[in-house]
Amino acid sequence: MEPTPTPSSSTASDQGRLLAIVSYLTVVGWLVSYFLNKEERSPLAAFHLRQNALLLLTGFALYVGLQVLMFVPLIGWLISLCMLPLYLVLFAFWLLGLLGAINGQEKPIPILGLKAQSLFASL
Repeated sequence: MEPTPTPSSSTASDQGRLLAIVSYLTVVGWLVSYFLNKEERSPLAAFHLRQNALLLLTGFALYVGLQVLMFVPLIGWLISLCMLPLYLVLFAFWLLGLLGAINGQEKPIPILGLKAQSLFASL
């Protein structure tokens, strides 16, 4: 019997890059990347999993806060209009993270990136 070949570093880095990209697509994509990365650890995929975890949690917190404030007449509606730029900034951060994953770079997103690395160091 022939020994099974070990994956080359090129194949391993391509898989890490693919997992990094998939982690940005949806919450399901993040979960798939997380569990696949646990089997064969990739530093690039782990970096982007941490980045996107904080983006997802921030987006969820903004959404919940907005839904609560929408029940306050007038003030809630005005605050919801003021939160629109926050959603646009969050989308821009998501896009920067996705582009970094596509390019295979470990470049932290502005403002949240370094915090994500320290908060989710165990990922």
